[in-house]
Amino acid sequence: MDTYSYEILGRWLEDTGRWLTVVGLPAWPAAFDNSHFELKNLVLHIRTSEWKDTKDQPLLLIDEIQSDWHARGRVHGYYGLSALADEGGNAVPEAPFKKEWHELGIKLAIVVALQSGHRRVAFTNSHVHKSRYGQDLEGFDLLYDQLIPKALAKLAAKFKCTLQAAMIVISKPTDNIRYKNGVGWELRKHGNNDEIQIIKNQVVAMRYLQSRGQQKQEEVRVFELSPELVDLVQNKGMPLFGWW
Repeated sequence: MDTYSYEILGRWLEDTGRWLTVVGLPAWPAAFDNSHFELKNLVLHIRTSEWKDTKDQPLLLIDEIQSDWHARGRVHGYYGLSALADEGGNAVPEAPFKKEWHELGIKLAIVVALQSGHRRVAFTNSHVHKSRYGQDLEGFDLLYDQLIPKALAKLAAKFKCTLQAAMIVISKPTDNIRYKNGVGWELRKHGNNDEIQIIKNQVVAMRYLQSRGQQKQEEVRVFELSPELVDLVQNKGMPLFGWW
């Protein structure tokens, strides 16, 4: 098997009504254990859900694009593939897509959209994630307000796709949430650090967070696939590198 061979795995999260899709590198010479999932060598994952905007038009919403591998590498560094392990440290093995994993996530989102019958793919802004977690984890501004919009604009220009804004009705969190290693997901009421609830399962924690939220309209970026791009994806699949 080629080192860069990849596999795409999908799982429906029934409790949240969201679809989780991951990209793994099973033949990569060094193993990375993901903290979220019981699978090895996951280079990224996306969470998606089906929505209708306020004009009753369907879209596939990308709730989250994340690479635990490269998020940890950005903070703690990488060690070479010839090393057996990082001696007692938190570094991770070298891996591809250090700077372009978000582009791989966008390509994966497009594939998932087409497989589920969607031509409109929506992306949230950074403040949605800040409100959800109560802090700026892993550079939300950089990812959701800079890198992803730049990549979408590049893709839209190349394949004559449409970029626009749409409004959806969301549940605004009234609590903060964060993961505490070895404990679980901590839910704290806004402005009350003394009232904490621990939930072991992330899916249950996010469902609880959403259920306690307030309804509000939220603007999302919508990427509408052109016939040219649809044809390319359906006939050539998803490339790991480059834009088809």
